[in-house]
Amino acid sequence: MKKSRWTAAAVLGLAGLVLSGAGLVPASESQSASEEQVVEETGNSGLSAVSQDAIADEGQAEENAESETASDSATVQTANKPEKDDEKSRTVSATATGVVMEVPDMAQITFGVVTNGEEADAAQSENTEKVNQVIGTLKGMGVEEKSIQTSGYSISPQYDYDNLDANKQPKLTGYEVRTTLQVSDQKIADAGKILAESVKAGVNDVESVVYTCSTYDEKYEEALQKAVEVARKKADVLAKAEGASAGKVVSISEGYQDLSARYQSSDIGAAYKETAAAAQDTILDPALSAGTLKISAEVSVTYELAY
Repeated sequence: MKKSRWTAAAVLGLAGLVLSGAGLVPASESQSASEEQVVEETGNSGLSAVSQDAIADEGQAEENAESETASDSATVQTANKPEKDDEKSRTVSATATGVVMEVPDMAQITFGVVTNGEEADAAQSENTEKVNQVIGTLKGMGVEEKSIQTSGYSISPQYDYDNLDANKQPKLTGYEVRTTLQVSDQKIADAGKILAESVKAGVNDVESVVYTCSTYDEKYEEALQKAVEVARKKADVLAKAEGASAGKVVSISEGYQDLSARYQSSDIGAAYKETAAAAQDTILDPALSAGTLKISAEVSVTYELAY
């Protein structure tokens, strides 16, 4: 039993020794020498691989941190940019009408020659003769041929619906021939005389007299300019609700232009119908008063909001 204990102690004692170049030395001394050797070697070669890796990792972390900071800064700038773009893209729109009043100086007269006959050719012949007389009279007064237009021509059978024939159909009584003439681009001062002389020459149906002005296009442009000015004033009022004003024009468009507004109708035609048919030889020059012509233009404008 004592021998076994001794043997174990001897083994443990030997375990504490290691073989070195000088012989057996204690294991603790050998470990210390190894550590000193490692330290000495690392001291000669600089930092150990482990330490270099640690520094590299630290440097990479710093780079990543700087990169993240730059990325955050770019994100903030990118986030701010749309706000500025949105601010610039905000607009205000307004629609306005400009009006210019002008005294007409030109007249357009529409009248006709109506003839009747039992036979169509007889009524047509009479109608042609009278129309030629009217045109001759107009030219004799200085009206240019380009200002005289045949705007309508018709031949219509006439029936007596009160007296039916053997087949109980309206009885044919004859034919009516109608020729309509339009005389344009005449001074209002001359329109009354043109009417009177034309009736004497054969006109027996005055349809209308309308007025216009020779400077209509010029006045329409003035109306457009006024409309644009009014549109900006309206847009400024609307923009004030946002603490802004109407800035640069983004878009502008012209509204519908009513071409019929070029002409102002007169009731002289209706009044002249009865007179023309009743007494062609005693017609006096009618006094024509044109009044004023309303010329209007509409625009729609969109502006940037200016802060």
